[in-house]
Amino acid sequence: MAILLRAKGTSHWYRNIRIENNIISSVHIVLHKILIKPISKVKKVVDCGDWYFIVFKFLEFSNALACQKDLITKGTIEEFEALFEGKIVRKI
Repeated sequence: MAILLRAKGTSHWYRNIRIENNIISSVHIVLHKILIKPISKVKKVVDCGDWYFIVFKFLEFSNALACQKDLITKGTIEEFEALFEGKIVRKI
């Protein structure tokens, strides 16, 4: 199963995000910077209503990714939440 998302907002957050085979990969649309991390490096996922913030464990190079829920282009919110079961913190 693959989940594809796009994060938008300020140019810092323009990313294509793919979650597949327990790997999170993120490509910055403007800078073409690539980030690849295993799901095991995720500390928590903060549910902020319209957004998720994927927070990685301490001392990681990039410590968080923002994912806008309505920009999931493949997969569902339910599938996303199933991948991070037990790590989701609701702030809504």
